[in-house]
Order: sequence, then structure tokens, then C-alpha cells
Amino acid sequence: MADSSEKRDRILESVPPETWAVRREFLQLSDRRPRIPFKEPDAAGAAVESVADRLLRKLAYTGTDSLAARIERRWAGIVSPEIARNAQPSGIENGVLNIRVSGPIWMAELKRESHRLLRRINGAAALPGEQNPVRRLRFQLDYTLGRTPPRAN
Repeated sequence: MADSSEKRDRILESVPPETWAVRREFLQLSDRRPRIPFKEPDAAGAAVESVADRLLRKLAYTGTDSLAARIERRWAGIVSPEIARNAQPSGIENGVLNIRVSGPIWMAELKRESHRLLRRINGAAALPGEQNPVRRLRFQLDYTLGRTPPRAN
């Protein structure tokens, strides 16, 4: 009897956790999850750990304050309140700041003033010693910006 339960346990240990609920239901087993054996990290795990350590050290220098967070937090001071209602930063990737804009007229106006806006963004959001972290602006239409929701009657 103990032999069959050991065999069942060995089979269940090989079941990935994401399929455990389906197997448990199908086999009408108790809710006991299979044990997942501990594995020592291999060379790939050590490499990931090394990269993670370097990344955490770099983040410790700047804190958790990323460039995108600094720009979003200071956005209303970088641009006018009217522009802030109609244009919002939505992230940065490889030095390109994505800005959501409420309509094509705002997009055209901001594109026309993009050099001046880029200088103001870099001046307000760059860390000491960091020169021009934002290299380009990319504008995307988002018709939900600048709109007030309808009032409920």
C-alpha cells in the first residue's frame, strides 16, 4: 500500500504547478500540492544573479527614481497647465519619450515646439552629470486626454 502512494507521489511531483489543479480534479485527489524539489543554481542562474546585482547597484545610485517617473512628476512644471491637460508623458524607451496628445491640433503644435520642449524636459529631469537623457519626442494621439467626463443627472 505504501509502495503505490510513493509511486503516486513521484508521478505528482513531476506535474507542473500550473496544471496541478486540473490533474487534482481529474484524479479526484486531495488538495495537497506536490513538493517541488530545490535545485542549485546553474551557470545561467549565476549569470542572471550577477546582472541583477549590477542593476541593483546602479539603481541604488539613482534610487528608485527613474527618468520616466521624474518627467511625469515634474510634467506640469515643465509645460503649461493647458498643455499638461492635453498632453501626458507615457514612458521612455532608448531615449525616446512617448507623449500622448489629445488631438491632432495639439500634436501639430507640440511637434512645432518640440526642440524647445525637449530642452525644457532635459533641463528639468536630468540628474547631475547626465546630459540630454531624452534624445527625441514621439507623439501619439489619445482622444481620452483633455476631456471631462459627462455629468450624471
